[in-house]
Amino acid sequence: MATLDDQLDNARKQAELSKLKLQKIKDDAYALHLNKAVQGGRKRPRGWTTPGRAKRDMCERDRQSVMAQARQKVEESPIVSGMVSTMAANVVGEGFKLSMITGDSKYDKEVEARWNMAKDKLDIRGMRTWGQLQRMWYSRRFIDGDVGIIKVDGGKFGGGVRTYLQTIESDRIAKQSDPAHTGIIYDKVGRPKVFLVTNRIEAANQKALDEAAKKRRSKRYPADDFIFFPYFPQERAERERGVSRFLQAINAIADLEQILDAMLQKVKNESFMGIKFFADISEGGSLFGSALEESKEAEDGKSRKHVSMVPGMNLNLSEGENAEVMESKSPNSEWSPYINFMLRLIGTGIGLPLEVLLLDWSNVSYSGGRSILELAKKRWRIDQADMKRPSTDAFEFWLAREIAYNGLKPPKALTEQKKAWAHRWVTPGWPYIDPVKEVNAQGQAIALGLASRQQILDETGDGTDFADLVDQLAREASLAEEAGVSLMIGQPGQVSTSGDEAEPEDSEDEPDEQEEDSEE
Repeated sequence: MATLDDQLDNARKQAELSKLKLQKIKDDAYALHLNKAVQGGRKRPRGWTTPGRAKRDMCERDRQSVMAQARQKVEESPIVSGMVSTMAANVVGEGFKLSMITGDSKYDKEVEARWNMAKDKLDIRGMRTWGQLQRMWYSRRFIDGDVGIIKVDGGKFGGGVRTYLQTIESDRIAKQSDPAHTGIIYDKVGRPKVFLVTNRIEAANQKALDEAAKKRRSKRYPADDFIFFPYFPQERAERERGVSRFLQAINAIADLEQILDAMLQKVKNESFMGIKFFADISEGGSLFGSALEESKEAEDGKSRKHVSMVPGMNLNLSEGENAEVMESKSPNSEWSPYINFMLRLIGTGIGLPLEVLLLDWSNVSYSGGRSILELAKKRWRIDQADMKRPSTDAFEFWLAREIAYNGLKPPKALTEQKKAWAHRWVTPGWPYIDPVKEVNAQGQAIALGLASRQQILDETGDGTDFADLVDQLAREASLAEEAGVSLMIGQPGQVSTSGDEAEPEDSEDEPDEQEEDSEE
């Protein structure tokens, strides 16, 4: 028989086990809270998360859950796919154009010429141009939350060396032995020191996938050889990894898809149900007249009458008979405004106006369209500024190797002043809404000294640098002079093909004939 001490000891152990079980239940519920919160449907939990470290309100499991859902939406939803491609087209366009600004024109032209030859060969897979690489970095950051780029030594080639960039998607930046690890190792002051990249998993079935996952290993890359490009919503200082830009829109997108599916099914049902048939009563009292077939006995022993219809839902009607399709009540007049509101709600978080997404400005006035576009540009410029950092890191890596191995020699003065790397990125602009109004306004801004021509090109052009534009105009003028064609400077579009110069304006020495007549 157990003593009193033994009973007390057992009671304490049971209480401790119960306490541990309760704590485990709480921990599991906390860890899964955000995963459930990013799911669609009426049953998703609402409210705030349990307070804790800043990164715990979006742990690695939650971040990966959102990333997986965002990827699925992009693959399946034309709306979400259109949002990503539209944002990439407005922010990146055909790719940022390099403009060297060292002050040494000869060196600048040589670097730009070398870059133009090399930039479309930087992709280590040999599949993407510079513009495609940039759009991919932007899109993966947009969807996954972050993306990595490895600086790769391509080895010797033709007396020099090659330079490559290898893009690493977000889910490969991880520590295999600890799935909750962010994949980044920091030093004591918080600077990234090492990035961990796992090998790619390829398997034909689930069993092979599980086996490959067990053998998966992480490779270490020093921070100097790695470009990390994350997206931080709300600029959380302690957040170590980026989060999908669709984080706040996942629920709204799920709701919108459910609404669209339900309405589509309703429209289909009404379309196939809506035939109304009517006819005059025939002499024999038959409702369907000559369209009525003879009664036939079916397999179940019952006789039925049939109305003849040809394939394609065409009715074979006799005189006095008629049929019409009943008008569907779905969707009604409130449907489009509601769907537009949902799309505006989703687009708010990513800075994408409905008019830009749908490519439809028919219901917007000039002033309204201009206001919408100006507000969107503020968001797009921020994204363009963010895109300049990985672009500059990639360019400086390439330029350093050109100088070290491929015979590029900066002038001594630039090296001493540390200006050999000075450059700017010419980003794509956005076209005019009303060219006449906006060109006139820009002309006044230049005349008053409130804007430069390069600023206007950056705002409205396709990535043209003003120096290149001047060179193009000079070549055009030279070609026109050789051909004997006079270009009317200051009057775009007006060209004289006769070779004669434009007639000079009336001067004070030669008064207008009308003025002479009026004096008489």
